[in-house]
Amino acid sequence: MDKTRNILLSTDFSEAAVNALKFAIGLAKEAGGTRLIVLHSFQLPATGPVMGLGTAYVTDQAILVDQMQAQAREHMLELEEGYLKPSGLDFECVMQLGSAMNNINDLAKSKKVDLVVVANEKAGKLERLLGSLPLYALEHSKAPLLLVPDKVAYRPFRKMAFATDLKTYEREAVLKQLRYLAELFKPDDICVLNVHTAEEELSGKELQELEHIRQEFQGMDYEVEMIESEDAEEGILDFVEQEEVGLLAAIPRQHGFFEGLFHSSITKKLARHSHVPLLAIHE
Repeated sequence: MDKTRNILLSTDFSEAAVNALKFAIGLAKEAGGTRLIVLHSFQLPATGPVMGLGTAYVTDQAILVDQMQAQAREHMLELEEGYLKPSGLDFECVMQLGSAMNNINDLAKSKKVDLVVVANEKAGKLERLLGSLPLYALEHSKAPLLLVPDKVAYRPFRKMAFATDLKTYEREAVLKQLRYLAELFKPDDICVLNVHTAEEELSGKELQELEHIRQEFQGMDYEVEMIESEDAEEGILDFVEQEEVGLLAAIPRQHGFFEGLFHSSITKKLARHSHVPLLAIHE
């Protein structure tokens, strides 16, 4: 019997996070044998008196933590009654003091989480200055990460595209993780996608890497698409739109094309494709 899969959803109770929860519930029900862990993280404000100046500040902190916990419990109860209990899924709700990313990684390790789900909400001015959770999670998540665009409803995936630059060998463990997640998402079709310029020819190492991927995907229905484009991001996003890809997956690397998808220079491109969930499988 297969082990129970664990999906961890991070929520701040926003409209986008509630939508991501509904998406995660749909995915968990479709996958079967899946447990949903809903996490809310809260932090004390950075401003205020300096620690060590007296007991008043410590008391104020304790009161504030109690207030934040009470408010979080109220919101979490709404999620339980409105979405989690009616879903029929096995679930757990967790509220923790601390940064969202640290709490996500700690829970992902202790609960053996297979997938972390985060709402990919468009950042406001403050988030653009300080860094949003989706951007930060893309770099620092220790578990596979699914970014769910705002207002996207879950539906079974017709097509999943795995975009790879073939520049370095994919670690075997990462490809096995990708295969495992593909079995969770159950797409009708899987595409291994590489974008290169017209002048480029695949090197021996790149051809070797492509063969490595083919071997790992043996037994699964997949196809390989080699696309010529002067701009990798543009080529990927055009393919996603034209082929009605429902899920885009990649392995983030520093200075890689997938990392570039989330930089401000690509924001307008992403806006045209905000209906596509993004799956990051970390090395």
